[in-house]
Amino acid sequence: MTQNTPSPQPTIVRAFVLPALWIFLIPVLSLAFFWHAQDTLNKRFRESLLESVTKDVTLDKEEREQAIAFYTQVPASRLVTVPELDQMFTEEGKRTFFQFRWLIRIAAGSIAISVLAFIGVGLCVLLSMKSQRIQYYSLLWSWYLLRLVGIAQTVAQGLLLFALSYWVPALWLQVFSVKLTFIAGAMAVVGVFLVLKAFFKRVRNEIEISGLRIDVPVAKRLWQRLNSICATIGTPPPDNLLVGIDTNFFVSEQPILANGKRIQGRTLFVSLPLLKQLSGSEADAVLAHEMAHFAGQDTLYSRKITPLLTRYGNYLEALHAGGVTYPVYLFMNCFRAMFELSIGKLNREREFRADEIATQLTSPRDLAGALLRTIAYAKYRDKVQEEFFQEQAVLEEAAICDRIEEGFVDYARSFAETTNLEELSVTHPFDSHPSSHSRLDKVGFRLQPAEVASILSHPGDGAWYHEIDRSSEIERAQWDEFEEQFRVMHEQSLPYRFLPSTDEEREIVVKAFPLVQFTEKAGALTIDHEKLSHDKWETPIYFRDIQSCQNNEGVLTIQYFLETKKKQTIKFSAFKKEAAAAAAAFQNYYGRHLLAVEYQKSRSAAEQTKSV
Repeated sequence: MTQNTPSPQPTIVRAFVLPALWIFLIPVLSLAFFWHAQDTLNKRFRESLLESVTKDVTLDKEEREQAIAFYTQVPASRLVTVPELDQMFTEEGKRTFFQFRWLIRIAAGSIAISVLAFIGVGLCVLLSMKSQRIQYYSLLWSWYLLRLVGIAQTVAQGLLLFALSYWVPALWLQVFSVKLTFIAGAMAVVGVFLVLKAFFKRVRNEIEISGLRIDVPVAKRLWQRLNSICATIGTPPPDNLLVGIDTNFFVSEQPILANGKRIQGRTLFVSLPLLKQLSGSEADAVLAHEMAHFAGQDTLYSRKITPLLTRYGNYLEALHAGGVTYPVYLFMNCFRAMFELSIGKLNREREFRADEIATQLTSPRDLAGALLRTIAYAKYRDKVQEEFFQEQAVLEEAAICDRIEEGFVDYARSFAETTNLEELSVTHPFDSHPSSHSRLDKVGFRLQPAEVASILSHPGDGAWYHEIDRSSEIERAQWDEFEEQFRVMHEQSLPYRFLPSTDEEREIVVKAFPLVQFTEKAGALTIDHEKLSHDKWETPIYFRDIQSCQNNEGVLTIQYFLETKKKQTIKFSAFKKEAAAAAAAFQNYYGRHLLAVEYQKSRSAAEQTKSV
């Protein structure tokens, strides 16, 4: 019996749609309150007028009845707009009715704008799932609409919040809170500033990667093969071929910064380590798949859509940080999530299309081999790098490449036995790919452990790797650079791991966190990797004994425990020019201690799990 997969819609509704409705909170409350406020003022004015009419002895019975009927039916909020009746109201009364009238309009307009935006952008989301072209224009139109809606809502809701902060206490409590009004006004101003800043923020569309551009003479046969594949598929060949040691292949039409050089046009990135592991036909399947993305204009629309999503992200960050703009953020974030569904749907469709084209030029088995070797290599590389990174001593060298070269074949052979094949997916720098199981299933290749073992039991011949002149030299140079960066990063992480128990560990920590001293009139404050002390204290305070600490306006209060609970304070301002440095030193040194404690706990837990 087939079990249906639960629909993601309820989760999406709870996570994004329902929170988006918070955008109506301030406008609805404002509309209700200012209707109530205007009605209250109308009643007060009506009672005053009716009392005056009743006491007016110059009116006969009929005139009095007509006046009473008129003032009963026509509210003061309408009378104040009639020029002939202007003299009936004080200047303060006119201003109050004017404020209520416009605040009601702003609240109603804010609600109407949100409703229309929900409908308009919702339709765009539905349309965007039809094709990449429609998706781009739907997202473009929605971006401009939502950006304007965001600014309008930020200004409108900021004004409404400011008005509520004045009128709620004034009307209901007959008091005026300067502090409350100032806070509301400041929140509104900050929100508007952040949103406008994000509106005009310049977006960088360049992709920065580590790679070397390969011209035709350096890889003549590989370029010839690319030209042949492109001619078969019906697309021009790429303008640029980049080679590097990242564990993926990809294409892009966005500007790329590679080793400080800006590259424009249609670019294919090829992984040298992966190319070395693939057979010639498996590499053909990968290249055909990537060229199919060019043929389907996938990279063209990615180049167009990516800047829109980046701007959208910047805008969301500003709204999230704006305080009063948080309801607007939830509203905007809802549609960003909806578009993510559309983007994911079309991404999967274009991957399936590219796979189909690749198998037409090669075979499903070649595509399967390429995917499996790529996934296995990426997992093994992660494993090797993790093992190096977990080393508890300074690395003389991080021979990651050599370790992978030595062990990958054996790892690949055991891959089918140790991996859940249905959850396999290829890492990719831009798009979320469908699982490899579903991709291969689409082209008629069923992933079975025996079949996977058969494919991976024999290493690839690296045919296309050897067609690149000096491929080994180019790859080795890139590995040397990567391994040195890795070694430095590993060394920088070591001081944050140790609660030193050996001379070697203490040397590593002290090198990064040497003893520092700050002087004041009462004496010197000394901080090292495990404690802090002061000339006027009887005993030092070890970081391990600290239970809590709080820095309140430059005064650090430390609660610690020896035999009994104790408290100590440090007034950083006493160190004068060194005040900021002293505060930063305590934060850094104590922060290092806390990170080391957490690291040791996680390492101990991991070792216990491994032993079980």
